[in-house]
Amino acid sequence: MEPNELREIFPLFNTTKPDTLRWFLSIALEREYYENRKILWENTWGNAVYFLVDGWVKVIT
Repeated sequence: MEPNELREIFPLFNTTKPDTLRWFLSIALEREYYENRKILWENTWGNAVYFLVDGWVKVIT
């Protein structure tokens, strides 16, 4: 993903410095999850932040 594309999809990054944005994109992983795939579990520690580019997520507790 290109920096301008990231800023367009996620306005959160509009004020991010270019060097910081390049660093973020260099470590970011883009993944595709299929329907009914569980990606998070309640009461478990995670080590990631998810940004949804397309589609939707169903949260079940």
